[in-house]
Amino acid sequence: MEQPHRLNQVNLNAVNLNLLNIQDFSLLHHYFLKEVKSFEAISAIQVGTESGEYFGIVLLEDNTPTVEVKTSEMPNDKYVYAIDEKGDRTEQVIGMAKNYDPRLRDWYKKAKLYQQPVWSDIYQYASNTSYQLGMMAVHSIFNSEGKILGVFGCDVALTHISRFLNKISVEAPELIFIIEPSELLVATSDMSPLFLVEEEKIIRLKATESNNPLLKAATLYLKKYFGDLDLITNSHHLEFSLDNQMVFLELIPLKDNYGLNWLIILVASEFNFIKNVDEQVRGSLLNSYRVLEEANQELEKRVEEKYKELISSREALETSEERWQLALKGTNDGIWDWNLQTNAIFFSERWKTMLGYHDWEMNNNIQAWVRSIHPEDKIKVKKAIETHLKHKKDSYMCEYRVLCKDNSYIWVLDRGKILWDKDKKPLRMIGCRTDITLQKRAKEKLIKYAFYDNLTQLHNRAFFIKYLETLELNKTKNFAVLFIDLDRFKIINDSLGHLVGDQLLIQVGKRLLTILRPQDVLARIGGDEFAILLKGISQISKAISIVKKLLAAIGEPFEIEDKQLMIGASVGIALSTNQVSLMLLEQADIAMYHAKGKTNPKYVVYNNEMHISLLNKLNLEMELRKSIQDSEILLYYQPIISLATGRIVSLEVLVRWQHPTRGLLLPDEFLNLAEECGLIFPLNEWVLNTACKQMLTWLNQGIINDNLSISINLLEEQIGIGNSKIKLEQIIQNIGLPAKNVSWEITETIIKQNTEQMIARLSHLRNLGFKVYIDDFGTGYSSLERLQNFPVDVLKIDKVFVKKIIEDKKARQFLQAVINLAHSLDLKVLVEGIETSQQGKIVEKMGCEYAQGYYFSRPLSNQEIISVLKLNYDEI
Repeated sequence: MEQPHRLNQVNLNAVNLNLLNIQDFSLLHHYFLKEVKSFEAISAIQVGTESGEYFGIVLLEDNTPTVEVKTSEMPNDKYVYAIDEKGDRTEQVIGMAKNYDPRLRDWYKKAKLYQQPVWSDIYQYASNTSYQLGMMAVHSIFNSEGKILGVFGCDVALTHISRFLNKISVEAPELIFIIEPSELLVATSDMSPLFLVEEEKIIRLKATESNNPLLKAATLYLKKYFGDLDLITNSHHLEFSLDNQMVFLELIPLKDNYGLNWLIILVASEFNFIKNVDEQVRGSLLNSYRVLEEANQELEKRVEEKYKELISSREALETSEERWQLALKGTNDGIWDWNLQTNAIFFSERWKTMLGYHDWEMNNNIQAWVRSIHPEDKIKVKKAIETHLKHKKDSYMCEYRVLCKDNSYIWVLDRGKILWDKDKKPLRMIGCRTDITLQKRAKEKLIKYAFYDNLTQLHNRAFFIKYLETLELNKTKNFAVLFIDLDRFKIINDSLGHLVGDQLLIQVGKRLLTILRPQDVLARIGGDEFAILLKGISQISKAISIVKKLLAAIGEPFEIEDKQLMIGASVGIALSTNQVSLMLLEQADIAMYHAKGKTNPKYVVYNNEMHISLLNKLNLEMELRKSIQDSEILLYYQPIISLATGRIVSLEVLVRWQHPTRGLLLPDEFLNLAEECGLIFPLNEWVLNTACKQMLTWLNQGIINDNLSISINLLEEQIGIGNSKIKLEQIIQNIGLPAKNVSWEITETIIKQNTEQMIARLSHLRNLGFKVYIDDFGTGYSSLERLQNFPVDVLKIDKVFVKKIIEDKKARQFLQAVINLAHSLDLKVLVEGIETSQQGKIVEKMGCEYAQGYYFSRPLSNQEIISVLKLNYDEI
């Protein structure tokens, strides 16, 4: 309910900054239209002026936007116009309100009266097809001299609130409804009627008049329990019986700074609550609750039996004190007898030994009982006794904690019943006490199982979501949610085993806790993902500061089984403003995926465009999965030229996507997505097989000679290191293409990993006749020491070092130094990105052997490259 007022404030700020003029209806049209489409709960945005003019964008019942206008040129009436598909106003008048003056409307007058953000009263409005109830957030507009210029208003239809309640009540609770203290209905999750229509007038219904029996019964119970609902200021957890079934009721007063005064009531049965617990733990919960229920039923049965015995014993004691003593000693429950006339009380020996006292160590007085009750439970016990005294319940029953002699606390269940005289006045209250500590501990273990992660002993996803729900109900502000995903964890888990992976997750959790503050909440929500709730965060800079510390901590080495393991993390950040709290976890998750695509920093703050981007990405992913099957993936070839002869010596294989609606897509537009969604490996395999088969076809057809080679980019997994061995040589051999006709391109990043294994693997490939290029040299992480030890043939210099060689002397000197370095290591040099004749001559003069770029040829399709391949070739 903050959203409409925040939107008014945004619009007021726009006026104060001269970004919006309330007299410029054309500007207001597109501004309001964008806002009403962006916020689902808003049904209208409008402004009225002191001159009597009015402009608004109003949604019809089917969410179709309309324009409502009253100008000085139409002094008496307000007109309603349709909006076309482009969002512009048409000349089609679809409605009219005669003698309309915004200054005479209740919402306008209330805004002027209070001169601050305020809610209007709930009011009636009618569409072409139905009647509706709504309310408006209003805010006065003043100029710099304090003179009122007009009033902004944002409408909220009560049906929107009911629909929202309906969405969140798909799971437990069974029913959520909102009422005013006067009992008038505001919204219901079951979408039951809020009003009746008589003679074209709306008559609002009270909750006690609802046709929903559960809603009606809950309201009647609240009236009986509290009397005056307007006096309720705190939340309450209550229970009542309906049709021989126990119903749980949670009452939450909702008051804000704008005059709102509502009561939110959540109603659910215990069975339905358990039924909607997360499916993974539901079985365990139900089984455990069955055990507890059976124990409780047995306990009730035993207590009832003891109670009957107690009554019989009381009758027998009139004639036999001995029989009374035998009855007390024969039960394991503590018995108490409270004389309500004299306030004298009797405790049995078992009542006292339950607390660790001998019979003679504790006096029989009411103060001893009161002193033993845990301070947090005293009000609960008092209320339970008073409820029975006032005839609101047939018996007294209460679970609470009591202090023992050793200063520990145990849980007890007290049950009792009052004996009344003929005038219905209380004479005495007799009851028994049972130690239920073991049952409580069993329940605590059950809760821990449901809300804690077994491996890390951190909170789990279920707890985190429950915590967010609590924040949402309490309207908590100023917090941030972080979503953390560990980078390279899967590689460690797959290569070193799950035991190492588990230990790594445990250490990560402990390390994160050392950075977080006591008030923050950390949870492992699945796999290698963690969520953090940072409290007291009103500015994003504070959240980012904590995130930087977390990333630095995760970046430090982890010592596990005599191994030093290095990982990283990607973090998404979502800051609480006026969003629903549960949405923040989803938003932080979306932001984390954007952080995955970054190098540094590895965190991203959520914004609304990310959600749209994610939807587009998901759609593109589905299309990409289908593209290989539908032959939409194409191979293009860019010639590599010998600068000495000017002839083609090799072809770099490049990939394109012939998208059915977006046309030809370049690799930058889909390869990152393919890597994110796990399609990069099958895509690269398809490229490898298709390119080599095409090369063999050209050889067999005589289109090329056997001196020409193709150059293919390899992933780390394709090289065949560790557990992920892919036999490149076997694939090429099965196709039948000679090894000398294939060159492999690897990046500097790849040679940084698994150095010794990589050297051995690349040496093996070269011995078989393949050539090896280092691609994009100068943009990665390779050191000179690693470079001189690596078995490679050609150094491929990235195009960024070529751009400025014509006009920049330092750029030429740097490029010359790299070429000289390569030659000193017996490597040949291929320069990318040659776009002009002058660039080609410069690198040729520097001693570079090969070049590639648009000056020689752009990447060519299969048909285009065939005609170009009539040139002669030199062996690279």
